[in-house]
Amino acid sequence: MNSLPDEIGIVPLCFSYTFYCRKCQGIVSHKTCPHTEQDHFSLSGTKVRELLRAGEIPPVEFTRPEVSNILIEWWRQKGSSNGN
Repeated sequence: MNSLPDEIGIVPLCFSYTFYCRKCQGIVSHKTCPHTEQDHFSLSGTKVRELLRAGEIPPVEFTRPEVSNILIEWWRQKGSSNGN
């Protein structure tokens, strides 16, 4: 398995789970952030899709409102084109 990166010309990069830290004011990991779980914020992809389908803007820590608005409009158009 160690020769696989050489064979395909790709070196895999392993990184840990990331999240938003309110105290650091940015995207961090447990390796880069000293703060507690209470300061951390993350959303699953499923939760984000649920919010967008419902026309709700995800928190600004997750995405910019103007991006959310574009995605919400896309969900509305997708729903209306499917007869939903």
